[in-house]
Amino acid sequence: MTDRPPQPDCFLFGRLVQIRPLRYADLPEIAAWPPHTDPLLKAYNLHLNTPADWRHWLNGRLKDRWPYAIRNRDGLLVGHLSLRQMDPPRSSRLGVVLGAPYIGRGYGTDAMRIFLDYYFGELGFGMMRLDVSGANIRARLLYRRLGFNELGSFWQPALDAEDWGSVKDEERLQHFRQGQVRMYEMSLRAPVWRRVRSALA
Repeated sequence: MTDRPPQPDCFLFGRLVQIRPLRYADLPEIAAWPPHTDPLLKAYNLHLNTPADWRHWLNGRLKDRWPYAIRNRDGLLVGHLSLRQMDPPRSSRLGVVLGAPYIGRGYGTDAMRIFLDYYFGELGFGMMRLDVSGANIRARLLYRRLGFNELGSFWQPALDAEDWGSVKDEERLQHFRQGQVRMYEMSLRAPVWRRVRSALA
């Protein structure tokens, strides 16, 4: 039994990346990514050690979300994203993960640009929501630049909380307390995206 509509097929092209539905054949590449060492990003490390692990992870996601693979122009799988809590055509919630070697290369920005076009265009959603760690300064700045609005914040348990002692950046540390990390809920509406999109180079 599933609580989500069937995922449409797609093949999206950007300047730097291509996006299509995530498939089982993509998972060995995700499993081969080196782990994130930044305490902020360790929660994105997956422990997919065997084909059984891969199948279990993907099957779990397929129950309640639409997962997508992000590949660069050389064909390397650089990240994945997903939609969950889908209530078409009103809204859904986005999650985005980039592999450790691929952060800071513009892949996330390009992926968001082409996926938002698809999301508000062909898929016909009216609003997108997402949650982002307050300490993830890079992602929060990107989302604001793309037109997302902060709705509020909440605290949730931080994975690998013992590693936060190594973080010296006060701007990031203000979003961490006693084993918890501050999260921000953000949203973007279709009319805002269309305005922002027309101004993007």
